[in-house]
Amino acid sequence: MIQPAYYRSRLLPEEQKAYREIVNALLRHRGYAVLQIPVSGRTAIIKIVRAVHLDHPELVYVDFWNYHTAWDPLSGNVTVYFRFLLPQEASDKVVSSLKERAMSLRERVHGLSIRQKYSEVIREVAGTTKYEDTGSAFWDHTAAGPVLLHSAVCEGIAKIFLYYCQHAGIPCAIITGSFKDMPHAWNMVELNGDRLYLDLTTMIDPSGGTLPDREGPREYFRTREQLIDTGYEWDSGS
Repeated sequence: MIQPAYYRSRLLPEEQKAYREIVNALLRHRGYAVLQIPVSGRTAIIKIVRAVHLDHPELVYVDFWNYHTAWDPLSGNVTVYFRFLLPQEASDKVVSSLKERAMSLRERVHGLSIRQKYSEVIREVAGTTKYEDTGSAFWDHTAAGPVLLHSAVCEGIAKIFLYYCQHAGIPCAIITGSFKDMPHAWNMVELNGDRLYLDLTTMIDPSGGTLPDREGPREYFRTREQLIDTGYEWDSGS
């Protein structure tokens, strides 16, 4: 079963504690978190921050691509400092818009089977989003782009799919790696106990609003082996 916080579930207990400290700080819009981890565990910070980044698409205002750490040799604590992409008032408005859209979708899929819920989420994302690289870390690489600008690159598309799935209560995670030697992101889902993969970026019309004809939601998904055969490679932490 894909855990609701997939990357957190793969961390060690002491790493999960640090993960919670970071999440709580960022949700409160505090730009730093003090982590009580051993000096030898400083290298785990990258893994922990990556887990927060991939598990929490709602943190659209956090610049996860640029952060720094400071170690206090007396206490042994590591402080992680984050930069925000938006001031808090603007962040609150964006998050509110995302939540409103997700709750509307949640009401729409209430009572449907998991298969039908996936189908509705796919149509919601693909029907309103086009692939576009504007050069903006905020619009292209977060869940805000697909909802407010109706465009994003692969990371933003994978994040909004995860965000909707989280609110719909269906298993999902973001997978990072490469496609034909280019950095890429897509999603992992679960149907009838099987882990399958979905890459909406390669499926939606570049102009937005359309999907290729398929017989049903399972037709959108592929096995890991099928993706590897077509040029996908997984990052070591995915």
